[in-house]
Amino acid sequence: MNDLIKDILSKLDDNYCRIFQTLDGEKKIYLGEKEQQYCRFCNRYAPEVSFKQATHALPEFIGNKLLFSHYECDDCNQKFSVLESNMAEYMKLHHTLARVIGKKGIPSFKPNMQQSSRIDVIHNAININTYENDDPIVKINQEEKTVTINGKRTYIPSLVFKCLAKIALTVIPENELSYFSETIDWISNDNNITHQLPPVAFSMHSKSFNHITYAIYKRKKNHTDLVPYTMFL
Repeated sequence: MNDLIKDILSKLDDNYCRIFQTLDGEKKIYLGEKEQQYCRFCNRYAPEVSFKQATHALPEFIGNKLLFSHYECDDCNQKFSVLESNMAEYMKLHHTLARVIGKKGIPSFKPNMQQSSRIDVIHNAININTYENDDPIVKINQEEKTVTINGKRTYIPSLVFKCLAKIALTVIPENELSYFSETIDWISNDNNITHQLPPVAFSMHSKSFNHITYAIYKRKKNHTDLVPYTMFL
């Protein structure tokens, strides 16, 4: 373990307590109560709104088939579909290369809809098909031993951010929600938020995982550094 990772883990331990969940079994988990359901995003109860849809607490396109939520009504589920569509588009190439099994299996990647070139995963191997009349989908540098993939993604960055925030607020404990009323309002109603949005860190790992893990880091009362109240991983 290098010094940088040691320093990060030390700061996390000094400043945060952690809520940790790994989804690697076969039994479905439901957040919230099925009786007297209410939506934590619009604050409406059944039967004023319906809860007929099986709402994934984490999007199905990231491989979640186990964690579901009773906290989201059908109206909000429909409204938030555009957030997930934008995040799915943003992550599509990464999910193809990482072999993430979504709703319809591992997604294929096409650089744009006007071309036939594409990247698929067939029998767990990455298969790249290129066609002469298309723009090159890959560029191979023999000297540096690198492969550069060319393509376009159509997404709105703010909606990707909202999707991440919505996921975090779906799994966060009920007693913490009161601290995020402005964030919920921003996600649900597109109202302007009054403070600067926090940064998002993103990294790709070469190791393949066969399960999903998430963590919520809540700031300790006796924290030692100036850090955000909550972080979601």
